[in-house]
Amino acid sequence: MSPLKGVRLGRAPCRSGASSLSVLNRIYPAGHLEWGHNAAGVTETADTWYLAEGCTASGFETWILVSNPTGEDVAVDMKLHTGTGEVQGPSDLIPPGVRRSYNLGEYVTTYDVSTVVTASGGVVCERSMYGESTREMEPPMDGDRSSE
Repeated sequence: MSPLKGVRLGRAPCRSGASSLSVLNRIYPAGHLEWGHNAAGVTETADTWYLAEGCTASGFETWILVSNPTGEDVAVDMKLHTGTGEVQGPSDLIPPGVRRSYNLGEYVTTYDVSTVVTASGGVVCERSMYGESTREMEPPMDGDRSSE
């Protein structure tokens, strides 16, 4: 069996006009979670990130991952936007060269949460979701191709 089974590859435009390789994984981890979804592939850091769509109810997990590729400590603050209003999320000081993961379920239980990450310096952020259902998560991408 190919180690890339379930991996979808595509090119996505970046703010700078360049394109970066995006990898969308259908993850089937061991344990109680049956599926997952994440995306990676940026070409530059930013001090503000807007991460749409998340859920922390009914067996869903939403994680925000923040990487600090700089040579300085970076302070990060997250505001969680839900259907009932804004909630203070994690705040942290991330050392140089470190990535931290934050489970939004420790802050809210909701079917609709988006996250705004602000940082004192350039960071890279991503949102990963995991769940207990077996439904597929296949976002459409122009020009995507399956490596299967």
